Amino acid sequence: KVVLVDFDNDNVNEEKIIDYIKSEYPTLTVKTTKGTHFYYAKPDNVKIGCFTDTITAGGFQVDYKTGTKAYAVVKLNGIERETNQPLSFDNLPELPPILYPLKVSKENLSGMAEGDGRNDKIFNHLCWVQRIYPDIDLENMAQIINEKLFLESLETKELESIIKSVKSYYDPNEYTGDLTDMI
Repeated sequence: KVVLVDFDNDNVNEEKIIDYIKSEYPTLTVKTTKGTHFYYAKPDNVKIGCFTDTITAGGFQVDYKTGTKAYAVVKLNGIERETNQPLSFDNLPELPPILYPLKVSKENLSGMAEGDGRNDKIFNHLCWVQRIYPDIDLENMAQIINEKLFLESLETKELESIIKSVKSYYDPNEYTGDLTDMI
């Protein structure tokens, strides 16, 4: 019932992303030699396994560990790693949508700037988010990506146009296939 989200310095502006998650979605965190582990309760409606180098619904790369065979090192050389609170897996908050896995997306959107194809990449990414997680607030996700991931944000009207295109491109009520293999 617990999922570990592992940041290993795979994102251009990783500290900014980590700081945002810590402030908006506080939970147990463990400092590692390469990054940070976030511990959340695993949502029942989201398929999560032990995935590496996976893009999240928020557009950045993480690793996931969950289940009875996955492990995480909370002590290194006999010394407990630095945590933000006492080490306990009871009463963890549920994994927030920004951290849902989006295995079909291979584009890490962190650090993108003018000339990097931001418009096309955020459009494709948001199409997958909308298709796989139709209950996610698409406007909010787009704003987070634009403000926290991109090195240079898109203009407001440009972002609004992309969101409008995404919403008109795919109607989740019309899809009848099974998307569970894409999560």
